[in-house]
Amino acid sequence: MPEKTLSGHPREIHVTGFLDRVKTLTVRSADSSLLFLLGSGASRQSGIKTAGEMVADWLEILRKEDPDHETVREGKWAAAARLEIPRFDPSDPAASYPQVFARAYRGRRAEGFDYLEAEVAGRAPSFGYSVLAQILATTKHKVVVTTNYDNLVVDALSIYTTATALVGGRESLAGFIRHRPAHPEVVKVHQDWFHASQHATEATGVLPTEFAHALKELFEEHIPVVIGYGGNDGGL
Repeated sequence: MPEKTLSGHPREIHVTGFLDRVKTLTVRSADSSLLFLLGSGASRQSGIKTAGEMVADWLEILRKEDPDHETVREGKWAAAARLEIPRFDPSDPAASYPQVFARAYRGRRAEGFDYLEAEVAGRAPSFGYSVLAQILATTKHKVVVTTNYDNLVVDALSIYTTATALVGGRESLAGFIRHRPAHPEVVKVHQDWFHASQHATEATGVLPTEFAHALKELFEEHIPVVIGYGGNDGGL
């Protein structure tokens, strides 16, 4: 529910008031519905690292591979020039998530996917996902847009409800995205690790035209609730 204060910053509201707004929206506003935008932070309680934690892992890989790393103080090693990432900000490494991934696994992309697969393997939906599954299955709020490569939303629907989700992603399924779906709909912006996750800069920086248009229409039709998403992937 974006609202600006006189300073131009979003106004902070307590979760109790937020839930009252959602209840009112659900009961009284027939034409309004929510869209849940999930980033890596939404899966942290399921044991999957956040984007920032993954970036820290990749930077450590790069640091240890640098023949001269012992001559540089550990906390000072990650720098734009050394990483060949012009806009890298040491105070916010996660902002360069796709660039660091591409740099860490340059020439050995399969190893990058092995890392991601290991992060996803054996993870179960957290309590938050069980609640989200109930919302998707039993209310008019049916849409999830996620940059995550895990399948925790679909798993939660399968475990906690009898609902079946339509899962779409990028250009291959852009034409199947429904603006007002009758059943839960999960739109995977960067696909998932079963279908060659899109993590490198060239893949995340620009979305395919048809897919971007479908996403734009979704956001025009629904009120977004953003959970655990830092906006560091570029395209979205």
